[in-house]
Amino acid sequence: TPAITRHKQLTLSVSSGGKNCRQSKMVKNSLARHLKMMESAHLVIVGTDHNHLTVEEREPFHLTGHRHEQAGFMIMQLWGIHEFMILNTCNRVEVIAVVSEETMQNGILRHVMGFTHFKEDKYYLKTDRAAFEHLCLVTGGMLSQTPGENHITAQMKEALEQSKTRGWSGNMIQEWISTALHVSKAIKNMVSPLLHSYEIEDLSLRYLEAQKKIDQNTTIMVLGSGMVGKGLVKDSLPKVGKIIWCYHVNRPEVSQDWNGKIDLCTFNDMKNRITEADVIVSAADTPGHLLHLGHEPFFNQERPVTVIDLGMPRNVDPALDDMSSDVTVVDLDGLKYWYRRELADMTEILAQSRAIITENRDLYEKITNSFKGGNPAE
Repeated sequence: TPAITRHKQLTLSVSSGGKNCRQSKMVKNSLARHLKMMESAHLVIVGTDHNHLTVEEREPFHLTGHRHEQAGFMIMQLWGIHEFMILNTCNRVEVIAVVSEETMQNGILRHVMGFTHFKEDKYYLKTDRAAFEHLCLVTGGMLSQTPGENHITAQMKEALEQSKTRGWSGNMIQEWISTALHVSKAIKNMVSPLLHSYEIEDLSLRYLEAQKKIDQNTTIMVLGSGMVGKGLVKDSLPKVGKIIWCYHVNRPEVSQDWNGKIDLCTFNDMKNRITEADVIVSAADTPGHLLHLGHEPFFNQERPVTVIDLGMPRNVDPALDDMSSDVTVVDLDGLKYWYRRELADMTEILAQSRAIITENRDLYEKITNSFKGGNPAE
């Protein structure tokens, strides 16, 4: 006789073929509890970002390499978490999850993320409609260090695919992210006439131009061959005289049109080329410092060098800034504070963005209702 549990329109039957009735009952009880928790499926987001912590403060909380998988494994063990994904970028680290009422109330996600010793103004915990609004604003780039940037869209999609591949999420999270992407398009269409859309690599070059650090006689060294590194090289071509492009494993492809201006080198050979650089921009995905005090002998002490660190965790040891008056290190916070002085009034832009989200509240209600067993069309 199979173990049976009924919950509204659902009936579950568990059978061991008569070989282990105790096991069937245990599985049935577990599923029955899970079904009951589905009655209260809440969208919850727990995280911190550049608006809550400085680069130095949030660096230990970013989930790079094996730490990303370890955090996911820990969350997988929590009862009442139906699905989740982890968004980890240079600006923020947050868990987006669909959870039961009990799990939402007990604050376990805050513990897993290591925020227990934080004051409430150092992180955010969003639930239900507030979480949906946050998700749409993040996906639309409105909460990024450079508001309106587009990299976050690709990062959100990549984080979703990683979570699906690892079995952390399925249709629930997929629906939330798809809906947020839909709403974010309307937000971007609205703000595009009001806000210059700068990616982080654009912002770096604008900063260097404003500080008169680059011209046709400048040699710039770019560390990293990922999306940001490629953008830096492409955008630097018409602005500088020479580019030294450093990579780790994946040797970047160089267009024939670029050959006369770009030299490739590996991270291992980087130290031998530092003395040639007027500007160094690091955009690598690495858990440690690529540039550190051990590189001090390789800097030309008679040549001023500006180093911009776009990494999170940071790629450049901040101590290099104190090494010499001719070496200036600028991190993500430094770029942010410089840019915010030039920024348009974000208060009005955020108000208009939230109005668009409110106009799409029926999408939120539709998804929430479908999770709880109602009619998705209601």
